[in-house]
Order: sequence, then structure tokens, then C-alpha cells
Amino acid sequence: MSGALYTSAVLAAVEGILLRSGTRLGLRMDAAILIGFTLLLAYFFYVDRNLLARVYIQNFGYGMILLIAAVRLSPLAEGRYVDRVLFWILLIFALHFFPRTLLTIGLSAPADKTAFANSMFWQALQLSLAVLGAALALAILAAAVADVIDDLRRERDVDPLTGVLNRRGFEERASAYQRKSGKGAASLVLCDLDHFKSINDTHGHDVGDSVLREVGRVLRKSARKGDIVGRLGGEEFAVFLPDTSSEEAYECSERLRIAIEENSLPG
Repeated sequence: MSGALYTSAVLAAVEGILLRSGTRLGLRMDAAILIGFTLLLAYFFYVDRNLLARVYIQNFGYGMILLIAAVRLSPLAEGRYVDRVLFWILLIFALHFFPRTLLTIGLSAPADKTAFANSMFWQALQLSLAVLGAALALAILAAAVADVIDDLRRERDVDPLTGVLNRRGFEERASAYQRKSGKGAASLVLCDLDHFKSINDTHGHDVGDSVLREVGRVLRKSARKGDIVGRLGGEEFAVFLPDTSSEEAYECSERLRIAIEENSLPG
């Protein structure tokens, strides 16, 4: 019973960490792991009573589950500082199960409960779980706080109608690039929708909002990866083009203009 609860706790923690990155093991995998662990632990407790087998099943099994999660989160190693910390702590936490178990219990289990409670394996287990478990919990908490801050910043800087940056967000991102690159070449493309007032007057503001929403989508889709797209206000949009000469900016602006022109706008 305790083994089933421990396994469920490990799976819940792994699913929570993975879900933050948009992935997961899945309910079927969780159920298969939980049932498999429970049956193995029950067999080596009720049928072939073997403490050493149970120790290795749980420690190596939990280490493998956490290691699979760390592998799936390997892209975090190239992400933000808090994401890198979370990834490396999770990886170390997963890997430590294997050498710790081998070095502290080896191939022979303590003879009785008292000897097991006083064994090097049990002491090392408590110490490692306290230190690494606390470190992992703090890393998860830091990642959660960073996510909340990012969500608040995104709500502040993103135009809710079009999905592109609002004026404040656009100016901050463009200024940050200029401070970072110094005198590096950059260009600015301004986009103003023709006859937008007549669209609102003729078809209503709902259709006008749909037009703005669609233009924002086209600009996001057509802009290059490093470009900064923003809505300055009303029907005015801007695209900041880092490391772009005036000739390249002209080509980019033509591509954006054609993409909007060829798109079927509502109304």
C-alpha cells in the first residue's frame, strides 16, 4: 500500500513538472507504471519476501521515471535561467537514485528492521531526499513564480485583440534590442490600414475588430523569427527588423504587404 502511494506521488510530481512544458506521460502510462510497481512490490512482499528486491524496484524505478521526465525536459537546458536550474536539479535528482542505492546497500539487505533503520542506505536515503527533494521543490516554486511574472508581463505588453505587442511592449522590446546591439543595423516598417474608418462605419466595429485581428495574425505569421511586431494604436502596426538593411527591409515590407493583400479579410 505504501509502495502504491509513493509511486503515485512520484508520478503526480512528474506529470506536474511535464505539464508545465506542454507534455506528459499520459494516463495510460501512469496507470501501467502504478499497477506494475504495485504488483512487483506485492510479489516480493507476500510471495517471495525479498527486501533487497523491493529496494531496487523502488529506487531504480523512481530514478527511471524521473530520468524520463528530465530527458523530455532537455530543451529547458537552453532556456531561461530558472528553467535551466529546474532541469539540472531534476536530472541530478533522477540520477542520484542509482549510485546511492548501489553504494549503500549493494547486494545484501540488512537482517532486521532495526538494522535497516540504522543502515547506511536508510541514512543516505533520508539525507538525499531531504537535500535534493528540497532543492527540487524550491526550483519548481521558482519556476512557478517566474511563470506568473511572465504571464503578468505578457498581459501588460500584448494587445489582446490582435495578439501582437501593444505600443508599450513594442517600444520596450525594440529599445532593449538597440541597447544590446549598440549601433547594429535595424529597420522599422510601419503599416497603416487604408480606409479602415469606412469599414467601421459601413460594417460596424465588430467587423473592424475582425479585420485588425486577422491583420495581426498575418503579420505574426509572415514576420521572421527575430522580428518584433506591434500595434501602435488604432489601425497602425509596426514591425521592427533587427540586423536588417534598408534594402532587406523593403523586401520584407513588400512580403508583408502582399501577405495582407492576398489574405481574405472579413467584411
